Amino acid sequence: MRHKQNKVKMNFFKRYFFTTICTIAILILSLFPTQDFPPLEDVPLTDKWAHGLMYCGLMLCIWFDWIQKKLRPSFKHSFISIFYCVALGGIIELIQPFFSRSKDILDFYANCIGVIIGYLLGYAIKRYFSKVYKGSL
Repeated sequence: MRHKQNKVKMNFFKRYFFTTICTIAILILSLFPTQDFPPLEDVPLTDKWAHGLMYCGLMLCIWFDWIQKKLRPSFKHSFISIFYCVALGGIIELIQPFFSRSKDILDFYANCIGVIIGYLLGYAIKRYFSKVYKGSL
């Protein structure tokens, strides 16, 4: 029984390799103390842009993993993936005070906007390439 559980875990990580790597990177960047990052006062809302880009990238990694495995995402796949990204952002915002970071609802909103943009970009990229390669994706 234990061997079967390990095989299921390995299949999951093979299927979502880039998503797993991106999730780990987001966890490290989001829970690292902020004083270690160089300040960027010249760019307005730098922190919100960073949040949006990280979660847009996470959603694009999910799309890349889907496309690489030639998976045609159903409504269920899409819903679970969007929920995963939004929940990850929410949980990270809630636990940040335990890692000498501050929680900010605007960061969560930026995460959600990034997820939506990433989903739409991934969908558009998949549609474009499936037309170019005549349905091979």
